[in-house]
Amino acid sequence: MARRFGPVAEAVAAVVLLGLSVWCWTLGVGSVVAVVPGLSDVHLKTYDGSWLTTACVLFAAAGLLVVDVVRRRREGAART
Repeated sequence: MARRFGPVAEAVAAVVLLGLSVWCWTLGVGSVVAVVPGLSDVHLKTYDGSWLTTACVLFAAAGLLVVDVVRRRREGAART
């Protein structure tokens, strides 16, 4: 029974990790508007490396889970 639910649990975990990755990425990118009197506003993007690194790690983990799910499905199809 664990063999049947293992790939399903990994697929769900991959989707959750992907969602967390997007959430971390949005927290890691911000914007600032610098207002200088007499000049046009300057729009700046800010990047927080720790959030972006966490997003990349979560994305890589989700990718590894997807690869493992595909491997298990191919392995199961070869046995039957």
